[in-house]
Amino acid sequence: MNSRFKGKQPAPFSLMRIDISFELEQALVEQIEMALGAYVDHPDVATEIVTCGYNDGQFELELCYFSADGSYKNELVWLHKAVQSVVVPVPVFTVQIRQD
Repeated sequence: MNSRFKGKQPAPFSLMRIDISFELEQALVEQIEMALGAYVDHPDVATEIVTCGYNDGQFELELCYFSADGSYKNELVWLHKAVQSVVVPVPVFTVQIRQD
């Protein structure tokens, strides 16, 4: 058995997971869901919605996508645009980023 471990080079991309929540009136949930559907169907968006739901005044979703450089700014910009198409001013997002 070889006593030396031969590591592999890191993958050129990472799976990024973004957990987002924001306050939302229940009457706007369906409109936000439709806007998010259009958001993920846009050809410039590489994000998938893993989970999405409404709980006690908070809209919560988990997004995932592959990133070559670990950035998430563009994904948040697209999400902001989608929410802004329904709610003005855009609510404050609570964001948690995880890189796998």
